[in-house]
Amino acid sequence: MNNLRSTPHDTGHNLVIDLETSVKNRGDFAVGTMKASPYHPENKIVMYGSQIGNVIHAREDGNELLSSLTIATRLVGQNIKFDLLYLLTHHYSVLIRFLRTGGKIYDTQLAEYLLTGQEDKMMPLGSSWKIDDKGNKVLSKEGLARRYGGTEKDDRIKEFWNAGTDTEDIPKDMLSEYLLDDVENTGIVYLHQMKLIDNLELNALVDQSMEALLLTTFMEWHGMHFDLDQAANDATPLEIEQTDLIQDLKQQMAKRISDQTGKYPLLTDLNPLSNKQVSLYLFGGTYEFVEDVEQLDPDTGEVILYKSGLKKGKPKTKKMKVGYDMTGMASPLPDVEKKSHGWDTSNEVLQILKSDKYVKDFVVPLLRLREVSKDLNTYYKGLVSLTWLTDNCIHGSINHTTTATGRTSSSNPNLQNITN
Repeated sequence: MNNLRSTPHDTGHNLVIDLETSVKNRGDFAVGTMKASPYHPENKIVMYGSQIGNVIHAREDGNELLSSLTIATRLVGQNIKFDLLYLLTHHYSVLIRFLRTGGKIYDTQLAEYLLTGQEDKMMPLGSSWKIDDKGNKVLSKEGLARRYGGTEKDDRIKEFWNAGTDTEDIPKDMLSEYLLDDVENTGIVYLHQMKLIDNLELNALVDQSMEALLLTTFMEWHGMHFDLDQAANDATPLEIEQTDLIQDLKQQMAKRISDQTGKYPLLTDLNPLSNKQVSLYLFGGTYEFVEDVEQLDPDTGEVILYKSGLKKGKPKTKKMKVGYDMTGMASPLPDVEKKSHGWDTSNEVLQILKSDKYVKDFVVPLLRLREVSKDLNTYYKGLVSLTWLTDNCIHGSINHTTTATGRTSSSNPNLQNITN
């Protein structure tokens, strides 16, 4: 296995790193959507990639990378937060010693975001490609390696991951070459970016931004404690209230939503959280659904029957879309817009309608149902599904390269949007 490479691109005392990790956070018990999550107790570093000076290593043990940290002045990576989180989890003392002795970090993705005036968000190292109508492979998104004269990544490794193969089971020689390419490309990007940063005199801005990234990386790693028992206790009365509200609203809907003959009362699928059905209740319109319609002989008008087989003697049917006008208010309010599902049933519209004597008994509990359902799905069920049982914490993401203004954003979950 080739795990060593020399390159003309000398990074000096700047240590370029990239880690390949296992992807075991999957299946029914996965927390969040990140398969390679550093918080999963079974995920580990499968291969360590590093470059200091003009020598690149790809090794299954971390000895070369960790020893280089003792002489490096700056730790460089593409989307380096991922690598830092793994180093904090598996090599905490070594990384902390590097930082306490003045070591700094540098992220090529964040640097490109700054160099382009916040235009290039979350720039990948490798390019993205697609197949056009003629079967040709065409570039869909340029990666940093291509932009700065590096080499394209080997897509075969992604094919292993897409097929559900864990990193540990990928042939080591292929993984090693893939990692060596990534490290070399990251080093090339870094050296080119630093020339631009020096020429544009952006060093102070870049240094401050990297310090902010390091701070939020520690924030993510420590996480936010979430009391699962308290959440379950608080959710119970909301679940009871939600059930009662749904039952009340369904009863109101059953009295009103039907066709003119009452043939299709929709008693089995009424849903007050359906914007389409709420639109029908408040403003009328057309309701469409698929029904098995008996086929008629065009000459006699009689129902066509099966002549043989298991269905012999039974009528032939065909699934057809059926629509009919619903009863409701004569016309919507003048300032209510037409939407794809019907008329606008946003909370803003409902706030106007809740004083209408004809529909307020429906609108007021509906507004409350939406509020309760949002709280349950977002702040209880949603947060519970993102809580790691290993430490009872939520490790959300704080993003530095996603907005056009340069501000940070938060995701999985949006911790900036949680109220007391």
